[in-house]
Order: sequence, then structure tokens, then C-alpha cells
Amino acid sequence: MKTLLALGFVIVATSLTANAQVFTFPFGPVCGLAYRYESYSLGFDKVYRQTNKRPVKMDEFCFDLGQQTAKELLKHEDERDCREAYDIGLAQGLKGVSYGPIQSPSECFNPGVPVGLTLLSVKAREEFKSGTRSVCARAYKEGREDSQRNQVPTISSDNLKDHCYSTGYADLQLYGDSI
Repeated sequence: MKTLLALGFVIVATSLTANAQVFTFPFGPVCGLAYRYESYSLGFDKVYRQTNKRPVKMDEFCFDLGQQTAKELLKHEDERDCREAYDIGLAQGLKGVSYGPIQSPSECFNPGVPVGLTLLSVKAREEFKSGTRSVCARAYKEGREDSQRNQVPTISSDNLKDHCYSTGYADLQLYGDSI
């Protein structure tokens, strides 16, 4: 009986910890997927770096939530270090890297990575539409073509190509030929 009680406690504690992480993650369960993730990231970047990129499909709630989160982060006690950490995370994301050494303060670095990944996706779409022959645009096009053929996605060891390819693959399924 004691073993069963202990096992039940471990399961409940693990479940609560996992749920707490989901709900405290800045994007949350609502803004963590697909076009909502992109809306959140671009809303965040609009406030943090005064950019004006718009997502393919707008989710106003997530865009506003991203802006609110950025406003809170701008109140960080050490703004210079915070901006520097954010910029390092942003640069990492723009290279298609979603993991790597975390810079301090991490609460400033962490949002930079997904924003960089989102901006890389936006760049892939823009270059594809304009006919640019960059590595990213070619990978994006290949991802769309593989998605059109219902082919299993391929994985590249090059982070930039892999992210652009994955964006193209997912975009065709999410937005069809509207891009």
C-alpha cells in the first residue's frame, strides 16, 4: 500500500510539474503552435526591436500577448545585458539553431531564439515569393514540393536549410497555395 501511495504521489507531482512548465512558458499552450506562435513572436519583436513584420495569418490575441510580454521584459533591471542576451538568442534563431548555449539573463535570451526562428520563416517565404535563389528559398521550395507530393519530410544536418525546408513543408499544409 505504501508503494502504491508513493507511486501515486510521484505521478501527481510529475504531472503538476509538467503542467506548470506548460503554463509558465511564455507562449503558453494557446500561442505555442503554428500561426499563433508566429503572431506571438512578431508581436514580441514589434515592441522589443520596433519591427513591423506581419504574420501570414494573424492571431490578434497572441500578437498582443507577445507585445505585453516584451513590454514587461523591457522593464528588466539590467536593460543593456538583457538586450544583448536577446540579440544573441535572435541571431541564433536566424541561423536556424533552436538549441545551444544559453546566455544570461536567460529570461531575455530565451524569447530571442523563437523570434529569430520566426523571422527566418518570414524571410524564407519572402525570398520564395520574390524568386530569390538563396539557400533558404531553395530549401523552402523543396519543402513545399515534398509536402505537395505527400513525401515524408527530409532532415538536413544544416540548421538553416532544415528550418527553411520545414517552414515550406508546413506552410503548404497550413496555407495551401495562398503563399
